[in-house]
Amino acid sequence: MERINEETCELKLKDGISVVGILEEGCQSSEAMKMAILKVKDEFPQIQCFEAEGCENCEFVVENMITSIPSMLVFKDGKLENKISGHHSDKIIFNAIEKVVNNS
Repeated sequence: MERINEETCELKLKDGISVVGILEEGCQSSEAMKMAILKVKDEFPQIQCFEAEGCENCEFVVENMITSIPSMLVFKDGKLENKISGHHSDKIIFNAIEKVVNNS
């Protein structure tokens, strides 16, 4: 997944459906979420997938009210449409993304 930061996120998230994993390097739950997001990408090739290091992007984290890492944000045309925080099964991650894709 492409890495984004506070400077690049607005441009990268403005068009279409984008999924951002707010992750922490070395965290097993973050790695599991990243792998689940990539599986969903295979199912929905039209979505863009990004990752952002939570500790390095404090303003983005606060702006999107992230309360735990890992978290996943689903944007549609730059607007936050869905969010989950913490460790979740692949199915819950898939369903959170699918909900936004199907409402397009």
